Amino acid sequence: MQLDLWKPLAGLMLFLLAMSLIEESVRALAGNRVKQVIGEHTRSRLGGILSGTLATALLQSSSLVGLLVLAFVGARVMPLKNALLIIFGANLGTTATGWIVATIGFKLDLEAASLPLMGIGGLLWITCGTQRAAWFGRLGLGIGLLLMALEFMKSALGGGGSVIDPQYLARFNVAEFLLFGVVFSAVVQSSSAVMVVTLSALSSGIIELPSAAALMIGADLGTTTTIILGAIRGSANKKRVALGHVLFNVGTDLLAFALLVPLVAIVSVMADPLMSLVLFHTLFNLLGVCLFTPFVSPFARLLEAVFVDSRHRETYLDPAAQLLPETAVSALVSEVSALADAIISQNASLYGREADGSLTSDFEMDYVVNKQNEGQILAYTLDLELQNYPPDLRREVEQILQIGRNLLLSAKLCKDSLANLAELAEVHRGLWLELMRVQRTFYQQFDEIGDDLSALQIQQIEAFAEMTNRHHDHLHQAIYAAIQADQLPVDNVSSVLNVNRSLYNSNVALLTAVAAFSRLPQGPRDVR
Repeated sequence: MQLDLWKPLAGLMLFLLAMSLIEESVRALAGNRVKQVIGEHTRSRLGGILSGTLATALLQSSSLVGLLVLAFVGARVMPLKNALLIIFGANLGTTATGWIVATIGFKLDLEAASLPLMGIGGLLWITCGTQRAAWFGRLGLGIGLLLMALEFMKSALGGGGSVIDPQYLARFNVAEFLLFGVVFSAVVQSSSAVMVVTLSALSSGIIELPSAAALMIGADLGTTTTIILGAIRGSANKKRVALGHVLFNVGTDLLAFALLVPLVAIVSVMADPLMSLVLFHTLFNLLGVCLFTPFVSPFARLLEAVFVDSRHRETYLDPAAQLLPETAVSALVSEVSALADAIISQNASLYGREADGSLTSDFEMDYVVNKQNEGQILAYTLDLELQNYPPDLRREVEQILQIGRNLLLSAKLCKDSLANLAELAEVHRGLWLELMRVQRTFYQQFDEIGDDLSALQIQQIEAFAEMTNRHHDHLHQAIYAAIQADQLPVDNVSSVLNVNRSLYNSNVALLTAVAAFSRLPQGPRDVR
């Protein structure tokens, strides 16, 4: 008898396809509930762990849960400590697949169960007019394909015992099985797939329980390659979450490997080796959770010390946050808040230095950076599927875009006034000094506000606007007085009047943006 290698390979690929269909379907059908669980029920340690466990068990994808966690952390709506607790729970949630396969997958006539599911599910997917029914059809098709994949691997490896001599495999030590599990899991990017293959091999007698246990420890470690690759060029927050995931898995797997013999002896009390393996998988992940959870706060501080934010501001617009409407909008709020801070600092930098032109290039470089940041806000919103957003969130996104446009307008009017400011300094030093004093007074008000622009009261904004109008009128009268006294050359009158009007309009645009910002439903998460 020959072992057909194509059949288990096809079964493995079919399994990965089925998992993808199931993941997408569950995310569409129950995604909002899962997001609410992750976002709202993570205040306590137990809540964070249970949220990660339940979300992973439901979505059947620790990678997706990790992506959601990155989105929350990237948008500054979840502390790093809470994110780590969810990651711990997600590792425990991955064991759910093993329990399902061991208790049901090897007990049913899989082919008989898979065909109706694939037939009815595919028909619903193709023919249903309602989107929700189509997703249910896709879910049924995915489950049917999953059962078919299990049948392929079970039947293909079922005869492996007569082809592959177990005595040959016995020459490999547990460390080699662990290494194989690392490589295999890194290649297929699914510890669930490795679990299914391992259960099939264990069921057919190709490998023994200790070897299967070592293989699963390796699989647990190999799945970290995905998050490592995703965070190599990511922000400091992404790197912190990724490193936390890796260190948690490494610590858990080292503990499991060190305790391999006693743990295998404990789980061997179960008569069914398949149940023993999934119990082992659950047990060592649970040990890891128990080991790390008491130290999650110092663990988070350690990760924050390892990856320190660079001097360049990191964007809040994490692509992962686009999966979650509330988180995406929160990221936009934080980003436009940071843009406001940058533009206030940029504009204020004009009014405390000599107008000799030597620092003009610095201002213009800052303007280019801020213009790019405002463009990123626009590009980010274009990628959002706003038609699926609730009306209140759509309105908030529109407000954010308008705030960004007014902020950039304020900066542009300042930039366009640079030449006229220099000209005024040459032709009438007194007017230039007065204009600089007025603008410096305006921007000093923002320094006195503090870090949170959303805390501005409407009375304060109205006072700002009144002061701006008063200063504009005062300078306008001073300019006309200088003209009447022949202190201002006629050729320069237009430029001087233009610079006063431009800076007034710049202040008005900034105040308009700040007023709209203070009315947003949610304020910034991390500003200035």
